[in-house]
Amino acid sequence: MSRVPTLPAAYAAPTFSLDNVRTLRAVAFLIDLVAVACLAWLLGLVMVVFAIPTYGASFLLAPLVQLTGLFYSGVTLSGRGQGTWGMRAVGLKATDMQGQRLGFIVGAGHATLFWLSAGWLTAALIAVSFFNADKRALHDLVTGVIISRRA
Repeated sequence: MSRVPTLPAAYAAPTFSLDNVRTLRAVAFLIDLVAVACLAWLLGLVMVVFAIPTYGASFLLAPLVQLTGLFYSGVTLSGRGQGTWGMRAVGLKATDMQGQRLGFIVGAGHATLFWLSAGWLTAALIAVSFFNADKRALHDLVTGVIISRRA
């Protein structure tokens, strides 16, 4: 009788809990929208406060306000919490397909693809999640990210 070789646990494919992920992602998005708006508002306030002592030079940083969401996503998705504040609040995490933490560039790229598609393309982006087993949206597939529930 022959034995079937098995892979060590380190090589086993991780399993992801995907129950109710799409709904939780929508709630997390709303929380993150408020968080990014508050952060951008605070950054704008700092620019205004420093406008007088810098003779208006602080307004040269205004384009950075528009990048607040990308920095927010890159830092939070690649951090120890493995998710944005909204994702953590609803019990979600973002990892790669091997269950490893994302890098800053992947996190920021994931957000960039989502925000570039905002509008009419958003529906197509999210509709993809209804046609694959792991409920991944198009920007998840492109960046190799999976959003799952925390264990």
